Amino acid sequence: MVIPAEIREEYNRLGEREDLIHLKDFARWSFISSDDWTELCRRAADFIGVEDGDRLFEAGCGSGAFLAEVAAYRSVSLAGVDFAENLVSIARSRLPGDFRVADITDLSSIKAASYDKVLSHGVFLYLDSVDAARRAVLEMVRITRPGGTVYVGIVNDPDRHAEYEYPPSGSFILPRSFWRNLADQEGLTLELVDQETIFSKPSGYDCYSRTRYSLLLKKAPIAEA
Repeated sequence: MVIPAEIREEYNRLGEREDLIHLKDFARWSFISSDDWTELCRRAADFIGVEDGDRLFEAGCGSGAFLAEVAAYRSVSLAGVDFAENLVSIARSRLPGDFRVADITDLSSIKAASYDKVLSHGVFLYLDSVDAARRAVLEMVRITRPGGTVYVGIVNDPDRHAEYEYPPSGSFILPRSFWRNLADQEGLTLELVDQETIFSKPSGYDCYSRTRYSLLLKKAPIAEA
């Protein structure tokens, strides 16, 4: 596994807790209020450009917390994978869709060009190498249809990570140049923004927006003959 085993074990333990009710709390989003979580997810959906009828796939879906909020906002179909089997079980029990246990760096069970939007929200924080990040995003691109969009949300920014005395969760830091180079190599259109342009608060927990960024990678449509 490219994501450390202890992270998987932690998420599986969360999936066993009977005192948790909100899907976000199974996914370590307990520090954010339910209202703020809904607002964060809806603003992310607007940034992504989610439309009614879209086929969505989330790489690292956890309990389905992010997808559930997007599905309450737009009429979409859902699918996803996660490496924590207990969280996948929760997603299957609470959401309609196709949810599987898998590592996000190997989506070989998913057919190419199957989805309109392929998402990963707050997951790249926990990868352990640039190679793992590259494999994961190339798999996400592969399963996205021509003309579709890949979203990678809430990534630690090395240029701004020192702004907090106590660094935010997730130790993996990925420079923006990684995405620029990948977009050039793969013929993708890149939109990269500071996270606070999507969601931030003047006080209270805002997912450390000022130390993070999010991005879209857009595949070219098939050229008409």
